[in-house]
Amino acid sequence: MRLPQRLHAGGMGRVCLVVIALSASATLRAQNSQASSLRGITNLTVVVDSLAPAALELGVTDQIVLGDAERLLRRGGVTLSGAAAGAQLSITINAVEIQTDTRATRGVAYTVSVSIDQEATLQRSGVTTRVTTWRHAGIGVAGVATANATIRSQLAEYLEVFLAAYRTANKAAG
Repeated sequence: MRLPQRLHAGGMGRVCLVVIALSASATLRAQNSQASSLRGITNLTVVVDSLAPAALELGVTDQIVLGDAERLLRRGGVTLSGAAAGAQLSITINAVEIQTDTRATRGVAYTVSVSIDQEATLQRSGVTTRVTTWRHAGIGVAGVATANATIRSQLAEYLEVFLAAYRTANKAAG
């Protein structure tokens, strides 16, 4: 069945804009909800999850990632704790080679995730457990020659997103 020309050309555009606006609004509400979970955090422990072999081959090591993160967070005004703090910032990076049929490496596909884990008490049972209360993650593709810098740049971008949410949540509290 063919849609009427008016709906097909003009109406669908308006429908798409409404859907995009509703989606953006829902995303903003979710981000604000996540940001409020950062209120009152006074210090963090930074943990880097085990890195995939492909990431290590690119020179993205846990020491480099930890150093980058700690420097950026300290510069952003976050107090870091070497001991287990009430809140933990976890960094997860995964990478896989993109290969041709002849096994030639053409690039790297990767994921970067930054999350905050805190202890919370479940209302129903009263059990205290560690839960993720804030998260920002994404995927990317890079050439082998630029993958190290690209992955580290994306991590820095996500840490800046965290810092903005952290500042917003704690500014409102103060």
